Amino acid sequence: MCGQNLLDWLFGKRKGKMTRPQGIDISKYQESFDPGIASEPIDFIIQRASWGKYRDEEFVELFQGVKEIERRGAYHYYSSNIPWKEQADLFLEISSGKGFKALVVDYEKGYNKLTQRTALELASFLAYLKAQRPNKRILGYSNFYCYRDLIMPYVDLSMWDWFFARYPSNPDPQKDDPQYLDGMDPEKRPWKKWQYSSTGDGSKYGVESTFVDLVVFNGNYDDLDDYFNINQDPPTPPPPPPPVDCTGQIKSGQLEVINQAIAALNDLKAEIQDG
Repeated sequence: MCGQNLLDWLFGKRKGKMTRPQGIDISKYQESFDPGIASEPIDFIIQRASWGKYRDEEFVELFQGVKEIERRGAYHYYSSNIPWKEQADLFLEISSGKGFKALVVDYEKGYNKLTQRTALELASFLAYLKAQRPNKRILGYSNFYCYRDLIMPYVDLSMWDWFFARYPSNPDPQKDDPQYLDGMDPEKRPWKKWQYSSTGDGSKYGVESTFVDLVVFNGNYDDLDDYFNINQDPPTPPPPPPPVDCTGQIKSGQLEVINQAIAALNDLKAEIQDG
């Protein structure tokens, strides 16, 4: 495929209404990442920035490749043993200034004891991120069982977008939807991103590991750009200052305003003296 045809395929034909953008989720376990050698398209990427009270051990190395992908997000792996705000502040510090369009809180049973307390902390964590980064997308992440059994009984998080993990045997990410559990309402808790495999072929996605998590976005390419504010109009610039005569002289319009101000001051002075 020649260069122009490849560009047409990547940025033109793949933007059909029925085509869902594909992405990957990486952390220290991928060891290194070079999008330039990927043979599969990577429309977006989610990188682990931190876990508990630690920076991801390969964050700096992996970010050298991640920064080449405009549609990028960062995630933090929540720990039930560390104060939530300490974790949130670390996550914000590490992810700051890196151009991440979305921030995700990963809430899982691994290495954690998840309770009513931790579910309420998760709610506080998400709200704090939004307050600190109001222009970024804020999401939660979990599998369906964790969401139904360890979040829903304690707190309503339906106001937050959600990134679900579920691994069916032979998923078709372009057509399939993740299967919801009994007691979960897809209308109230729609999925935004679906991690449908943890065994993607790493060699096809530019990572050093033999495996990588595969993710699909629930929408088309225009939806993805809107979601990450890629097409957001720049802020309106302030109006230019009034023109100034290069000789330093006051223009007639400016002189009129000054004379009006002087007259008003003189009237006020006269009123005070008369009083």
